[in-house]
Amino acid sequence: MDDCFSAGPLVGRPFGGTAILVKNTLTAVTISLMCSERLIAALVADWLIINVYMPCVGTNNRTFLYSDIMQEIGLQQLINDYSDYNCLIGGDFNVDLDSTSNISLMVNSFIGNNSLSHGDIMYPTSDKFTYQNE
Repeated sequence: MDDCFSAGPLVGRPFGGTAILVKNTLTAVTISLMCSERLIAALVADWLIINVYMPCVGTNNRTFLYSDIMQEIGLQQLINDYSDYNCLIGGDFNVDLDSTSNISLMVNSFIGNNSLSHGDIMYPTSDKFTYQNE
């Protein structure tokens, strides 16, 4: 970190990271399942809560990293292992799910295979993006 600060201004979010905040009254029914740089998961009562920070456009080996996070690192395995729980996945997917890119197709396939739903379809708003870099 010292090297980064001494190199000049930081641009973007160079260190990534994920978090799940849990209300104090729910800590007795919360179990941390997985914590990595791009994925964190916890059981909170009868919910499997997953937060992801997926690689953005321009990331070296983006497709490989994306696939690795979704399949091998554990997103799919978590859903399989805790299939009796309600599941909520959020975070930064860094993909337009309406496009036909390889990553969009991968995510949409994952959503369909796991009987998940898009929050933006369930609760439509005028703007689907929370942030868009021009």
